[in-house]
Amino acid sequence: MPSARTLEQARRVAQFRTRVLRDFGGLTAAEVSRLNGSDASNKSQLAYRWRKDGRIFAVPHRGRTWYPAFQFGPDGQPLAGVAEVLRHLGDRSEWDIAAWFVVSNPILERQRPVDLMLDAPELVGLAARHEARRRAAAGPHCRGALPPGAPPGPG
Repeated sequence: MPSARTLEQARRVAQFRTRVLRDFGGLTAAEVSRLNGSDASNKSQLAYRWRKDGRIFAVPHRGRTWYPAFQFGPDGQPLAGVAEVLRHLGDRSEWDIAAWFVVSNPILERQRPVDLMLDAPELVGLAARHEARRRAAAGPHCRGALPPGAPPGPG
């Protein structure tokens, strides 16, 4: 039987994940396709290709794959800054990446990267690059570290 601490940690992680998708929205692969007017018979193809190309990421939640909506512009296209963040932080788990976007960041003067994606993507990229360097300098024990304010838990 899991300890009370383990159960509490799992509860906090589940609440955080639900809150991220509730607050920022999550799209299915079919919704990504529809937003972009794709007429492909395989409605997952567009999201899969963008994910494979490192332009977007997805998170698993309650048995489904969700694409956090904050990584898409008003036209439904992936925001360019997402690809840069993924280049620097792509070795992290999908949920660690999502947490990095939605938690305040000291490099960004306590602003959340998600809030700067449209107006200052270069600053978001700079913060991701700084985070990658910080983790590399800290060594392999830091590989799964979450940003401050994110609940600890499995990726």
